[in-house]
Amino acid sequence: MIPFDIESIDSGLTGLPAIDLPGFSSDRTLLNLWIDLGKTYLSRPGCEMEGAAVMLARLLSRKDTAILLQPAFIEWAVREINEVAGLNKHDEDKPKQRLDIESVLRINGALRVLCHLFAAMDSPRALGEQVAMLQRIFQSEAFEQNSITRKLISKAAQRVALLMLPPTQIRTKPWHTQPSVRNNLGECEAKDNGAEFSAISNNTESDGTIEQVLDTEIPEDVECFLDILLHRLHDKDTIVRWSASKGIGRIAERLPVVLAKEIVSAVVNILKEETVVDDRG
Repeated sequence: MIPFDIESIDSGLTGLPAIDLPGFSSDRTLLNLWIDLGKTYLSRPGCEMEGAAVMLARLLSRKDTAILLQPAFIEWAVREINEVAGLNKHDEDKPKQRLDIESVLRINGALRVLCHLFAAMDSPRALGEQVAMLQRIFQSEAFEQNSITRKLISKAAQRVALLMLPPTQIRTKPWHTQPSVRNNLGECEAKDNGAEFSAISNNTESDGTIEQVLDTEIPEDVECFLDILLHRLHDKDTIVRWSASKGIGRIAERLPVVLAKEIVSAVVNILKEETVVDDRG
């Protein structure tokens, strides 16, 4: 990527021959040419799809293009998935048909570029009203036939949730809460005042947890995306369960300790449901 504004080299492509390809816009600017070219390769299998997704994500995450182009592109990607999968309101009454290979590739391409773009974005402002549409897409059963699609849905859901959460705060414990002191000889000596240390440690931990819960604002949409990931833990394919489990762990890392414990309890309950135990234990 060039280290300066694209406008400084974009002359509107005047004097160049027109590109007569399906999907290319009539607005002849360098940015639109790159975006249309990337959209063309998003429906190609293999490295072409991945390369187009990475290129579009880096292009749309630049400081001189993010505010202008990110909302419109996310809206296009969501609309592309809805149209191909038949999730529009006027298609709800129609019987769901099995998606063909071309439709699956188009959906996977749109989901893949959204995953890369969400990872590069700094805030969820560009999502706007598309959050509700993304939740509807991620909860749909129209993509159950393809494991790659379900994996990309899990990855996109976790990255949207992480985008809405504050960054991880590294909290270091004070020196007086350490359980031991290492002397110059490298020997570990336990403190004598164990009861005093235990009381100080418990008070510090509880106070820190309460302050963390009060200071952290968790959007309601995060809970919806977390439920989607927890549901994906029941998936039959390992790649989907693995992607969902990584997402749940990363979300729990951003949450206060009290809320993270609730997520751990939910995962343990899922393990109990999925584990078959005979009568003898």
